Amino acid sequence: MIRKTDFSLRAISTASVAWYGTIIAGWMLITAALVHVFTSTFAGSAEQLIMTAFLLVVLELLPLVQGRGNDPQGVVMSTAFVCGILYMWGVWPAVVMVSTASIASDLRARKDWWKVLFNPAQYALSVGAAWSVMYLAGARPSLSHPLTSFAFQDMGWAVGTWIAYFSINLMLVGAVITFR
Repeated sequence: MIRKTDFSLRAISTASVAWYGTIIAGWMLITAALVHVFTSTFAGSAEQLIMTAFLLVVLELLPLVQGRGNDPQGVVMSTAFVCGILYMWGVWPAVVMVSTASIASDLRARKDWWKVLFNPAQYALSVGAAWSVMYLAGARPSLSHPLTSFAFQDMGWAVGTWIAYFSINLMLVGAVITFR
């Protein structure tokens, strides 16, 4: 059984190095995203972005709880909307919205301070990894140039984004919960 006191950010361990690395890199990405979102020229339907962002936050705050599931906290459905924002408007609004939703959810759940700092950074880095797949595939939507179409051939990079997102997400969380 892991006790809360087993996690120390004061000693050098896999968990502390992963936590600090995630915090530094993730919050740098969040800061860059905020700057880009608030200084970009927006083209397209603001209503679509607002509704997608709203659903992302609501679904982060209201997880799906399954009857006999193994996760009593439930499973969030917001990841689909993170991908929607990423695909349609690019990395910057996706990072801002997933970070906002994560902070709101963690504060609502009264999670430990170190989790409130870690989770948005971890999600930001996961979205950044997904975006790198899009970038390499040549898909580079932004607020000023949103994605206007999605064809069958785009499924290759879309699947790649899912793999990158979940791989980085699981790797970061796994490194921090090792408590060693």
